[in-house]
Amino acid sequence: WFTYWQSGILIGPTQTVCRFPWNCYYTFIKSSNDVVGLLAGVELSDAQKSYLGFAKAYRAQLYLDLARLYDPLDNKYTDVSGVKGLTVPIVDENTTEDMARNNPRVTREAMFEFILRDLDDAEALLANYTSSSKTNPSLAVVYGIKARAYLWLGGFDSSKYADAATYARKAIDASKCTIMTEVAEPQNGLQQSQQFVDVVPPAVYRRHRQPREFRGMAFERGYVGVWRQIRFRRRYQQFLQRNIRHRLAQARVRGA
Repeated sequence: WFTYWQSGILIGPTQTVCRFPWNCYYTFIKSSNDVVGLLAGVELSDAQKSYLGFAKAYRAQLYLDLARLYDPLDNKYTDVSGVKGLTVPIVDENTTEDMARNNPRVTREAMFEFILRDLDDAEALLANYTSSSKTNPSLAVVYGIKARAYLWLGGFDSSKYADAATYARKAIDASKCTIMTEVAEPQNGLQQSQQFVDVVPPAVYRRHRQPREFRGMAFERGYVGVWRQIRFRRRYQQFLQRNIRHRLAQARVRGA
């Protein structure tokens, strides 16, 4: 699958770009819908409450990604007047096959009402849940997704930025984490290349995400379909030396 991204082929509006949301996002959404539908109207145990909270949080995150991906913004290259303010179709646990056949893109307002309602539900369901794994959504994760949602809405209504800040703080407090700063903790950031990994997994540096210096270097695909990871420390260090953000951070550390 990632061969297309790595090699830069078959990436077009009728090919990989449109297949990715369908194959991935809507498949995951269906899994969330299945859980929500299964637990609807049932007297829930504590474990089931957490499962339902997971499903609602996952679904909100997935639709948030899709909304930000397909909500067209004004730009100088493309006329978006015909679809301005529209996101994607909403498919939930109550959507039938007949309904899905005539399910147009919903407005930004309708989409974020749906997303925030799921997050409100997840917040209530996970209020007393303590995550035993970082792969499970927790209350901090729900707050973080809410912060992202309000941050996007702030681009259209600046009053929403205050809500984004509120939920970002809640996410930090609930997670009991501290904010990393480049100046105070440069050893924990990418500025210290010697602390960076020697190899880059293909799922991290796909071709469309890589800086120009790394394209074609970070990984290659073997004939048997096995990803071969290639060391690139030297090239990464060369990139850092040309990166003004890294150089400024290093100067602050030396001056401290």
